[in-house]
Amino acid sequence: MFTWWDALTHGSEWPHRYEESFEFMRAVDERVGDEPNVMIEPMNEPREITWHEWVEATSATVRFWRDELDYDGVLVLDTIDWSWSFDPDAADELLELDTELLGRPNLLFAIHRYANDRTCFCDDEREEWDRTVGRYIDEYPIIVTEVGNFNEGRPPQPEWVEEFVGHLVTDGVDSGLNGVLAFTWQWEDPNTMTEPDGVSLTPFGTQMVDLMASGSEPP
Repeated sequence: MFTWWDALTHGSEWPHRYEESFEFMRAVDERVGDEPNVMIEPMNEPREITWHEWVEATSATVRFWRDELDYDGVLVLDTIDWSWSFDPDAADELLELDTELLGRPNLLFAIHRYANDRTCFCDDEREEWDRTVGRYIDEYPIIVTEVGNFNEGRPPQPEWVEEFVGHLVTDGVDSGLNGVLAFTWQWEDPNTMTEPDGVSLTPFGTQMVDLMASGSEPP
């Protein structure tokens, strides 16, 4: 999955600057756009913008990929508020647009979650997830593309990971969630899943692999 970080970097300026990455996108599409195992994530974690601004910039980006680049593969669309939010009205607009352009939509809406200072996925944390995202997973093509046990200034929270990812791979996927992706490379903080050799798993990596595998076991 190829991702552009302009939205995260530009913040509130991104709705006015999103086209700056189009030529880079064109170059990537020319190299790998026809590969069947490639997915495109045109923006990472849009922040400090409204849903209206997101719809306008994201619609133009989808049109660029579909009309200009003739790409008909999966487009993974990160939502606002660092991809923590979901809005069915905004999603409907993008699904209708992609249907108009392709004949049927081929989009996924990306959601991210980090433990922050939460020690468990329970109580109001669980309620917030169900209210803002969980209740929509059987109606919309939603995928969780980032899960972290650590966020800057806070300690790692393996118990939260165990409970949240366990919920996603058992109840979530069975209810319609379109999957969970995790970091699989040497990252720059305790969310890294591999040691410096890029192969050996860290404790967090081992935990994530085990949790993912638990969702693939036959009943």
